[in-house]
Amino acid sequence: MLLLAGAWAVRWRDRWLLAVALLFFVLTALPGGTSSTVGTDPPDVAMLPPDVLTMIVARAQTSLYVALLGPLGFVCPFLVGVWAGRRRVLERPELHLTALRVAASAGIGAAVLGAQPIALVLSGVLASPARPLLESLGSLHDATGTLGGLGYAAALALVAVRLRARVPGPVLLAITAAGQRSMTCYLAQSIVWALVFTPFLLDLSGTLTVAATALLAATTWLITVVLADRMRRAGHLGPFEVLVRRVTYR
Repeated sequence: MLLLAGAWAVRWRDRWLLAVALLFFVLTALPGGTSSTVGTDPPDVAMLPPDVLTMIVARAQTSLYVALLGPLGFVCPFLVGVWAGRRRVLERPELHLTALRVAASAGIGAAVLGAQPIALVLSGVLASPARPLLESLGSLHDATGTLGGLGYAAALALVAVRLRARVPGPVLLAITAAGQRSMTCYLAQSIVWALVFTPFLLDLSGTLTVAATALLAATTWLITVVLADRMRRAGHLGPFEVLVRRVTYR
C-alpha cells in the first residue's frame, strides 16, 4: 500500500513531501492506546497462528485493516527518504557530512530521551502512571523512535564514509549490492523468520536464546549479502526492486 502511494509521491515537490511527512509525524505522536509499548493484550492469533487454516481465516479478517492503516506510521520516514533520495544523501554522504551529523546526533538523542519514561516504567524503577499519561508516554516513545530511525540511518552513512577507505573492495561491493537490493534481501530474511518462528512450522521462539537468535540474524543477513553480490556479478537487479521501479516509473 505504501509503495503504491510512493509511486504517486515521487512526483511531489519537496515542500509537499516534507509538509506531509511532518503532518503524519504529528498524527502518530498524538496520545492513544495503539502503542505496542503500553499494550497488555497477548499477540493476536493472526500473528501466531497454530495451524494453516487458522492463519488463513484470522489473517483474512485483519489483512485489510493492516494494509490500509498499518503503513500510516511509516509515511513520515518514507517521505523523508524520498526527499533524501533525490539529493543522494545516502549514496553520496561525503557531500552532506554536516547535515548527517546533525541528523544523527539529534535523531538518536531524541530517541534515547523519549524512550526513558517507558523504559523506567517497564523496568520497575517508576510506578506505572494512570492510563492517559501512560498512553501519552507510549506515543512519545514511538514518535521519538521515528526520529531515532532517521538518526541511525544518518549515523550509518557517516560510518560508511569512514570505512570506505578501510574495508576491502570485494566486501564493500557485496554490502553495497545488498543495499541496492534491500527489498529483495528483506523479503528473503522474512521467509527465514516465518519458517523459524511460526508455531505450526519450526516454532523455535521458545527454544532459541537471545544469543542464538542474534547469531541466526547475523547468519541470515550474511547469506543475503552473498546472494546480492552474486546477482551483482551476474548483472541482475533484485526481482522486487525491478517490480517497484516498473510500478513507480511506468
